[in-house]
Amino acid sequence: MQRALRQVLPLLPIAFALACGGSHTAPGTSPGPSSSSAGTEDEFGREKELPAGVPAQAPDGSFRATFPSTIPVEFVSGRGHLQAHFSLGTAAKTRCFFYQDAMDAGQAIRTVLESMRSKVRFQTVRPYRIVVSGGAPVVFVDARYELESAEGNQRGGLKLAVSPRAEAPALCFLDEAGYLETFAGAITSLLASIETNGKQPLYSELWTISREATPFGFRWLRVMDREDEPRAAVTLSAQFLPGPDGELSTTDALEVVVRDTKGIKTATFVASESGTVRHELELRRTAKGKYQVSGKLGGEEFKASFKDSRLTDELELGKLIAQTTAERPELKASLYRPALDPAHPTPLVVTRAQAGPEIALRRGAAELTGTLDEKGQLKRLVEKDGPGELLMERIDQVGSPE
Repeated sequence: MQRALRQVLPLLPIAFALACGGSHTAPGTSPGPSSSSAGTEDEFGREKELPAGVPAQAPDGSFRATFPSTIPVEFVSGRGHLQAHFSLGTAAKTRCFFYQDAMDAGQAIRTVLESMRSKVRFQTVRPYRIVVSGGAPVVFVDARYELESAEGNQRGGLKLAVSPRAEAPALCFLDEAGYLETFAGAITSLLASIETNGKQPLYSELWTISREATPFGFRWLRVMDREDEPRAAVTLSAQFLPGPDGELSTTDALEVVVRDTKGIKTATFVASESGTVRHELELRRTAKGKYQVSGKLGGEEFKASFKDSRLTDELELGKLIAQTTAERPELKASLYRPALDPAHPTPLVVTRAQAGPEIALRRGAAELTGTLDEKGQLKRLVEKDGPGELLMERIDQVGSPE
């Protein structure tokens, strides 16, 4: 069941490269942090057009891609990963690390940033874009820092991109002031071009989470077909919350739900927060309407059992919502989420008061409003969060959830 805290060792080479100014040079030398001069703010705002694409194939034949680059792509093999070095026409090279195994998006970014803290002082660290590329989420982070050197106090701008793809998961960076949009466009284009021989999901949907137009998380659901076994709904989620003094707290979570004709058969839930495992739990149906939970919660052994005749998962809930009408305006169900309550399911009430696309959803004590698309499927959720609102939007959908 253990999944959190993976990919630490394979991330050390990228941490080393960043600590050395992004190009294996001494800290503070070109093309690392920019010198603090009158033109620094202009440097942080600069952008450029993307260069033409350069087709390249991984040395082991695992994938093919088109890299926006002014130079030929250079590959360097490592333990459990493959580095690709290329140039967007900026002073520093852009580098991507492609991994053989799955990664946790939050933990990957946190590992890289923490490795740099002994060398630099971060001023701000913030996610600035979450997009879909090649059917997978891509999170872009802008990290601005200061560095003391023989030439005086210097400022740098590190851009990170992480995509926990099923095949060739990637972490890319450019350590140079400015080029936020250039970097985002380049990595989005690159990851969209990747071709592998991996098996595609039967269904996929990606949701982003934002507050006041600032993205800070995603929830990526896929339905996988498994030989001689029931289909599994796999949900990968992550959040990136900026804090004071350049801090960035992260959470990663994995859910795997297996259903049969009687409903949820088994479900696995793993979550970590800022590198510490929060829970590792397994839900299992023991009889009709009876469930047992076992595993670890906060590092301690945990067991619970409950009865529920309407326990559902997100896929089935979406189908139930699509069936609501003005004549049948309310449905009740239950959803098990350890983050809400590890010992009991959380009750859900969905109300559709009129024939329009708006619905109301009560999840425990939380009140949400939702918007349905033309097929009656949920595409938008808004939840009150103190004086503000959390916005959850579906930005990608491939295949049919049927």
